[in-house]
Amino acid sequence: MTDEELIRQLFEPVKSMTVSDDGFTERVMHRLPNRRTVVLSRLWTVLCVTVGVVLFITLNGWQLIADSLVLLVSHPPTEQQLLTLIVTAAVTIVVIISEEVPISKLLAQG
Repeated sequence: MTDEELIRQLFEPVKSMTVSDDGFTERVMHRLPNRRTVVLSRLWTVLCVTVGVVLFITLNGWQLIADSLVLLVSHPPTEQQLLTLIVTAAVTIVVIISEEVPISKLLAQG
């Protein structure tokens, strides 16, 4: 007997079974974004990324990054500037993590 046949045999008894969910499934399906919204969202993302890449190339982004690094190495930051840099990096990391893992999920684990 093949895997496909075993799967069919496993699910055959429950194929016609219905579960009463008091209209929950129907409400969820109506709240899902429609196809047009998803397509527009993806187009907007592509447009924003394209504009970002064009600006990066137009404004010579790699040169700006290189110049900033050379400046940072040639003129070491003061203690206050270093503290500002560390706080900025920490806040950035927290924002990135909170976008990926909701705070409520982190609190629930703790």
